[in-house]
Amino acid sequence: MRKLSVLICYCFALLCIVSACGNTETDSSDYMNSAVELGEEFIKETYRIDEAKPD
Repeated sequence: MRKLSVLICYCFALLCIVSACGNTETDSSDYMNSAVELGEEFIKETYRIDEAKPD
């Protein structure tokens, strides 16, 4: 009985690891796209030129 419960625990742990590693590519691309969009927004707000004022 103990061997069966240990086997079930190992199978569950392996399933969790495999499922977590399988989703990284799509999740990271979504994360990168949102990070790029936030960065572009920040740059546009920071370096916005309203009027050219020659000194």
